Amino acid sequence: MDPTFLTYSTLVLISAVISYALGMVAWRHKHGRLANAIFALLMFSVGFWASSNFLEHIASSFSVKVFASNIVYFGIVMAVAMWFIFALAFTDRSYLLSRRNLILLTIEPILMLSLVLWICKVWRIMSSSIRPQFVRIGSTGIPVGGVVPIPMAGI
Repeated sequence: MDPTFLTYSTLVLISAVISYALGMVAWRHKHGRLANAIFALLMFSVGFWASSNFLEHIASSFSVKVFASNIVYFGIVMAVAMWFIFALAFTDRSYLLSRRNLILLTIEPILMLSLVLWICKVWRIMSSSIRPQFVRIGSTGIPVGGVVPIPMAGI
C-alpha cells in the first residue's frame, strides 16, 4: 500500500476516534447546557463522516467502497446542520431553535440526501460512471484508492 495513502487513512481514523471521544465527553457533561449536547451530536456526526470515509479507504471490495461512499453523505449533512445549530446554541441564540425552525433546518439535509442517494441512482448520474481504479502488480490488479468517476480517472 502506498505510504501516503496509508498515512492519510490513519489520520482519518484518528480524527474519527477523537471526534467520538469528544462527543462522549460532551454528552456526559450535557446536563443543563444545550451547547454541550449539540456539540456532542456534532462530534458524533463528524465521527461518522470520518469513520465511513475510513471504511471507504480500507475496503477491499468494490461494492463496500460504493456503499461507504454513499453512507458518508449522512455524516456530511448531519455535520453541516449540527454545526449551524451548535453555533446558535453556543452564542446564546438558542431561542432561535424553536420546533418550527428545527423542522425548517431539516429540509436541506433531507433534500441533499435525496438528491445524492435517490436521484443519482434513478438517473444513474454518478453510479454509471464509477469504476474501480486498478494498479498492475505482476499479473494481477489490485484496487487502489476509492471509487473513481470515469471523467476523473485520468487525473
